[in-house]
Amino acid sequence: MKKLLITVPLVLLLGGCTVMDVVGPRPNKEVMALAKQAHADGLPSGATEDYRQLRTEQSDALKAEALRLCGITPEGEAPSSCSVNFDDAELPASIGAQELVSLTADTAPRLPKESVALAVEQAIDATAMQPVALDNVGSATLTSEADITHATAVVQREAELQYGLGFALAFADDPLRERIAVLREASRERTDALTPSIPLDDGSLAPSPGYQFVEGYAEPTTLEEAQLLVDALQRAVIDETAAAAAAAEDPTWMRDAIFIAAHAKRA
Repeated sequence: MKKLLITVPLVLLLGGCTVMDVVGPRPNKEVMALAKQAHADGLPSGATEDYRQLRTEQSDALKAEALRLCGITPEGEAPSSCSVNFDDAELPASIGAQELVSLTADTAPRLPKESVALAVEQAIDATAMQPVALDNVGSATLTSEADITHATAVVQREAELQYGLGFALAFADDPLRERIAVLREASRERTDALTPSIPLDDGSLAPSPGYQFVEGYAEPTTLEEAQLLVDALQRAVIDETAAAAAAAEDPTWMRDAIFIAAHAKRA
């Protein structure tokens, strides 16, 4: 019997290719689609320079994620088949932050599970570059137990923020008082936007019994401690909401959570 299989690599080598070029791993197409969109958004357009710069950086991060997913060869290099380069002819039309949120929520179910948090984080950061309106948040009616649990945890963090701000206020100077007022109003806006989607009992909107301040922080007794507490509580809200968005099972809830996280980050 003739061993025809040995002719395959010979043909490939003659054509300037290797077996790895043909059978090796390819960049994840969904991650690369987001990378192309981010690159397109970074090109000169009607968007602000800061937004374009952020989206260019996000494109680079997504290409790095695609390479990470491809793995490395025994020599410690990316496989030759896993090229993340593309030209401008392949790019989609640029989009704004609101469209990016919808794109992220629609794409997330098809992304590798470990890549979802990166895509969500990028959508949050891009959205937070401009004032965030919450008019359309709250359209989801959550039915997934996991989504309800995450959403309830977000509302609990908001309650803890408002609770802690009251303690910080007692030791605040004028600038911190102004910031606390802004944070309180923003927190109420987010809570009002969230609650229509979540089956909550009255106790979910109050700090839990025996409530402790964020780990590592005690009830403030000085201006510096009050400032640190405010920062920690605000960060806890952002982190909780970003985690809820990344874990969302319902795309509509993911979209809402991204807007909520961006709103908190912007405050």
